[in-house]
Amino acid sequence: MSSAGVLRPAGSPAILLAMRIFLTEFLTGGGLSPRERLPGLLGEGQAMLIAAARDLGQLPGSSLVTTLAPEVTFPEELLWTVNRVGNPADWLAAFDAGCLSCDATLVIAPETGGLLASLVRRVKGLGRAAWNCRPAAIDLCADKLNLSQLLQKNGVPTIPAASVRWDHPPTTAQFRVVVKPRDGAGSQLTRRIETLAEWRALAEEYATAPELEPIVQPYVPGRALSVGAIFPLDARRAPILLPIAEQRLSEDGRFSYLGGELPADVSEDVVARVHAIVDQAAKVVPGLRGYVGFDLLLPDADPSTPLLVEINPRLTTSFVGYSGLCPVPLASLWDNGDGRVPTWPARSIRFNAAGEILQDDRQ
Repeated sequence: MSSAGVLRPAGSPAILLAMRIFLTEFLTGGGLSPRERLPGLLGEGQAMLIAAARDLGQLPGSSLVTTLAPEVTFPEELLWTVNRVGNPADWLAAFDAGCLSCDATLVIAPETGGLLASLVRRVKGLGRAAWNCRPAAIDLCADKLNLSQLLQKNGVPTIPAASVRWDHPPTTAQFRVVVKPRDGAGSQLTRRIETLAEWRALAEEYATAPELEPIVQPYVPGRALSVGAIFPLDARRAPILLPIAEQRLSEDGRFSYLGGELPADVSEDVVARVHAIVDQAAKVVPGLRGYVGFDLLLPDADPSTPLLVEINPRLTTSFVGYSGLCPVPLASLWDNGDGRVPTWPARSIRFNAAGEILQDDRQ
């Protein structure tokens, strides 16, 4: 941490003895109507919000502000200022007020439809520091086609992607493939397709969601992993790689996220290769800041050569596991003025898709 013991915007002197932080999570914050506030989404968003609040609350001198929908609850021990937003039409005004009342803002939101990038731009437009990736980096990571092509062009191991043309299905030899939305978070309308009949059926599903542009990739059987990285707010400092996590995905061809476990049982060689991939990607995608999640795959055909699948330019559910495992507040690494990396304890944490801790081998 800095000598003041708090985070500071890149390039700023360590003069803040206390910092007021606006922590906002879109799904729980009051920006959705009651009909849109689905329990599953609320649970996942709430888990990330509470983990981030506990983490940030450990920074010396920090105080937190947030907005919450009426039905969202939180642990009583959390000391923060909560502004309830009952009407979604009032949320942006509450968002602006939260930003203006604080020294810095951390936005938790899906990048789908440009939402996260637009909110980060809004924070910057209000003249406040955003502890998020730069909007241009968020836009690039959200576009799975452009990102895949850029990674390939720069030699980052990844899975090639192309635009879908429903009237030009893969040949028999090219099946099995994966079709997913070009823009989006999660596994919405993501399918493994093995036959022409499945291809045509999925085309009909996409026809009901014309706002979603599909892309197609070859299906690569393998082991799903992820790794979180802390990119210090001072862009001159190297990212800090967190332990690699095991991802649990559904086996029904929809790749639904079921949770994960930290740390994953992988070799030191795989760890080194994953770190090299993240370093490569960071050079290709400038503007990564704060917590960033990287989804990877260890192919069954070559389990020593990981592939980068996606970059999540935001807090992910794995943050809940990392914050429970890390011996220091993860947010303290965003400043990383002393360059120290924490020594991780010899224990594991397993969590579900909603961010609930299922197992913690605390010693």
